[in-house]
Amino acid sequence: MSNYYAQDSLVQGRQLKVQRLCIPFLITGNATPASVVISRDEPALLFLKTQGVDEISAVADGSPTLASATDSTGVFNLLIKLNEPCLKVMQAQVIGRAAALVKNCTLANTTGLTAAGDKIVLNCASAVDLTAGNLDGCLVVEYVTA
Repeated sequence: MSNYYAQDSLVQGRQLKVQRLCIPFLITGNATPASVVISRDEPALLFLKTQGVDEISAVADGSPTLASATDSTGVFNLLIKLNEPCLKVMQAQVIGRAAALVKNCTLANTTGLTAAGDKIVLNCASAVDLTAGNLDGCLVVEYVTA
């Protein structure tokens, strides 16, 4: 079986501009919102906000429109710090690593980008009750760079 390589220069250029980033994370639930524990493989790139824990406000430029984080319904927010210009968010999903879970994330504003254009901000409604359970997931986001 041979690999397929695009021959058209426009297609090749597009392939080079679309980036895919996968970051595993774990939200350890707790009945007390401030006691929820967030951990991830890339703490310098991925920041999360739950009902009682906010890692996003300190790193977001401007005030992105976030959905209200609610632990009991599993709604939380994510921010990815790219440190490079981003033109467009193509898609974003949270995929369960320990259980069957695939949830599409929604853009936190019209573009999903902060004012500087180098951070992606997303909302996720996972339906995992974070007051009683854990979310062992992986954020998969595809975006176009300049």
